[in-house]
Amino acid sequence: MILHHASFCFFLLCLQVRSSSGAQVTHFFKEPGETISVTCSFLSPGAWRTFCRETCEGENVLIRTQRQTEQRGRYRTEYKSTYNLHVSISDLTQSDAGLYTCGLGGSSSLASYHEFRLVVVDALLDGTRDHRLLYKETSSSLTVACSFSRSGRTKFFCRGKCDGDQILVQT
Repeated sequence: MILHHASFCFFLLCLQVRSSSGAQVTHFFKEPGETISVTCSFLSPGAWRTFCRETCEGENVLIRTQRQTEQRGRYRTEYKSTYNLHVSISDLTQSDAGLYTCGLGGSSSLASYHEFRLVVVDALLDGTRDHRLLYKETSSSLTVACSFSRSGRTKFFCRGKCDGDQILVQT
């Protein structure tokens, strides 16, 4: 089944949600093969830099270091200034999607942490580039992120043109 992503778009209506701790979790949308770079800002400096997936335990700890710059495979941390830890993941795949944590502190018990969620999408429709056709198997999933330059109140999810019975969801 051939799906043209401009015709079949999944709206991500809420770009920020609250984590269990009550802090806002920022969502980042990237396509496979791209690199995500996030700057985590803290109120105080720290000797230990931590970058984790989900919880900061066991194999989920991607990098834990006291070095200014550390690279482990596709994961990288860089402590450029006293209060900012830059983290990145290169050559993204669908399996990279999930919750990530960056931390800075004197020890793991005294560290401050920030969370962000990475969503790896099949297509990112932001109006800045030409889009390609997407080929998906029948019954497989398709994830598309759409962003808008204007914040209109009504949003549509359509198959084909947004006319009559082609409108699947209207908010």
